[in-house]
Amino acid sequence: MKQDPIIAELRRTRDRIAAEFNYDVRALFAHYKQMERESGATYVHRGPKLVKKPALKSK
Repeated sequence: MKQDPIIAELRRTRDRIAAEFNYDVRALFAHYKQMERESGATYVHRGPKLVKKPALKSK
């Protein structure tokens, strides 16, 4: 299968950014949250999932 140059560039960029933070997920998350605060935009917000009925019946 032919490699898509755009996908390859995205993967290189992702790896470069992750390397800047020693591939530390917590540090990456903090970095992106700081960028979000500075921009004033909400990048991703997933509210809690609503449960329609209890999983277990109470006795």
